[in-house]
Amino acid sequence: MSEDTLLQKAQAGDANAMCRLAISYEMGLGRTQDIKQAAFWLRRAAAQQSPWALKKLAEYAKKGKLGKVDLGTEERIRERLFNMGNPARSDKVTAVANQTAGKILLVDDDPDILDHWNEYLLPIGYTILKAGTPKVALEIIKNTSDLKLIFFDFEMPQANGFQFMNGLSQLGLLSNLKVFICSVDADKAKIAHAKKMGVVSWLVKPVPPKKLKEVIAKTMAEIASKEEAA
Repeated sequence: MSEDTLLQKAQAGDANAMCRLAISYEMGLGRTQDIKQAAFWLRRAAAQQSPWALKKLAEYAKKGKLGKVDLGTEERIRERLFNMGNPARSDKVTAVANQTAGKILLVDDDPDILDHWNEYLLPIGYTILKAGTPKVALEIIKNTSDLKLIFFDFEMPQANGFQFMNGLSQLGLLSNLKVFICSVDADKAKIAHAKKMGVVSWLVKPVPPKKLKEVIAKTMAEIASKEEAA
């Protein structure tokens, strides 16, 4: 499997591909050794309940390779490892997780912003997908099941937020998606136009992590409520 294919599979949510990427970064196979990137892909795989990734993260935490890890994150790692050895409890946890299952796509041409949001959201339990261009974002959207939320940077090299929304609409991809626009621009006319196009909310950058968490939790709850009522 080529490196490009491996990366695409990992970005699309393939836990096995994520683990393989983590190994390549840890060992420096075909790329510069980067423990931070290895941990990043391990966290994504762990969010998909990969037993190997969870055990590897536990090893990283014990050896201090994760840097400063909050106690809540360590506790979640231990909890998931415990659940894997306790089938009855594991089934219960999986059932609860399935009630709020859903993937979130972050689209921004600034890798630092993508990494920052990803690091914040992954420990909470969300499955995070990332795209650095609208083209990659569309491919992920077309090939990813259970995608719920999209956070799109308004000013992108290939297309702005309005053009991106038009593209989604023309392809018939908007019906099951909640799209949020993120921008340093707070122009009222643009915000009003975005909402007419179906954008849920316009978030002014920098978006505080607490605000991001609240927006996602509220929207996911609304989605779950509508799905239960259907």
